[in-house]
Amino acid sequence: MTENPVQLSLNTALIDFTDPNFPTNGNGAQYSLGNRMALRCGDLNQDGRIIIQGPGNDILKLFTTILYHPNNTSLHASFIAKGYFEADANLDGKAIFAGKGNEKAVLYIATKEVFITPPFGVIPEMYVLLQQIP
Repeated sequence: MTENPVQLSLNTALIDFTDPNFPTNGNGAQYSLGNRMALRCGDLNQDGRIIIQGPGNDILKLFTTILYHPNNTSLHASFIAKGYFEADANLDGKAIFAGKGNEKAVLYIATKEVFITPPFGVIPEMYVLLQQIP
């Protein structure tokens, strides 16, 4: 989310959230991917929080999306659900619980910088990252 409101029209200038100098709203809204920035993802269960482990965690939403997908008739955790789902953390059109490119890894990467940077400095699995809407 931009730091300040942007009036949208046919002539609105490009909003580039990958630009390290582009101001965003909230504390820790972006994280570094080399010389580019990315917005945080991970509120898979849409409760306003990112929780890696514990009650209300977002990994459970991912797991149940995969396990109970109508095409996953064998109930494999490594099944890849194709399409756009709340559990698709990186918006690549696939929700993956286990295996290469899984969303759990995306959540850890998207949240790790917040947890190791002061004032947080806590173990990521035990911290709740709250949604910040102005």
